[in-house]
Amino acid sequence: MMDVQKTREARSKAVVIFTKFCQSKEFHENALFCFYEGEDAKYYGSRVEQITGRSCKNIVSYNCGGKAGVLKVKELIKKKKQYEQVKTAYFIDSDFFPEKNLDKDIYQTSGYSVENYYTSTTAFTRILNYAFGISCNSSDFEKCMRDYERSMKVFHKHVLILNAWIKAHRMKELDIGKRRLELSNFKISKCFQTISIDKVCIKQVINKEYLEKCFPDLCMIDDTEISRYVKELKKTNLQQTLRGKYEIEFLRKIIDDLKIKNKNGGYFTEQKECIKIDPNVDPLLLLGQCADTPENLVTYLKQFSTQNVASVSYTHLRAHETG
Repeated sequence: MMDVQKTREARSKAVVIFTKFCQSKEFHENALFCFYEGEDAKYYGSRVEQITGRSCKNIVSYNCGGKAGVLKVKELIKKKKQYEQVKTAYFIDSDFFPEKNLDKDIYQTSGYSVENYYTSTTAFTRILNYAFGISCNSSDFEKCMRDYERSMKVFHKHVLILNAWIKAHRMKELDIGKRRLELSNFKISKCFQTISIDKVCIKQVINKEYLEKCFPDLCMIDDTEISRYVKELKKTNLQQTLRGKYEIEFLRKIIDDLKIKNKNGGYFTEQKECIKIDPNVDPLLLLGQCADTPENLVTYLKQFSTQNVASVSYTHLRAHETG
């Protein structure tokens, strides 16, 4: 899926991380080594601690620069028999095309990416409760949840074709073995006039023609391909399967809007005090305690548990199924 240059970069990054791992000999006997695609330790870190019972000092984390980097580091470590007893954990995103037949020492997100764990209704419930002080038995809670689900549905309606278009390009990249579509400079928020808890208005209709103007150097995608992926995605839980970075951008706008509504009045039954949450400053870290912890992650991390936490209950960490 990556071109020659990016493959070389991933290999080079992996070699650097592997070298650092090899040099950490004093930790090889007791520590758990965790390898992430990017800054995902901000989500996984506290969960690794809680579920495995290991202290932060006995967890060594590495940013491998991407999925290819994580998998390459794993390959390099597994080739060396002297590291067979060293505990290693690998974390990757599913994206649109999850890896199949993965080894048990690799965790792959159940949704598109870790960002999707932040935007479910269960995660939003925690945000309302912890950050805004809104109890689950209040009328404000019922109103927020109703509006959140409604606005998310409208948001998904507008970004669905974008996700299908991206998925179609990723499929072509798999076929040709070259990465062409770069999304880092494409901001989804510029397409919306308003993203708020009770209103979502589009500023720019997101369709194939618009996307081709935004990315003029890419190959053309046939309408039937896009329609096929739209139909496929519609059969899934969109909150989990659509691109995570767009989902968490939606959540950031919602939190900002709730803060404004609380300040100006008219939405909540009463003004909430001391709302200091800022989702625009490192949301993965700031909102980490509110994000879901799916059952498959709990199961994965339990294999690295120390004996002294064998009887710990993980019920409070588990995520509920979301519709």
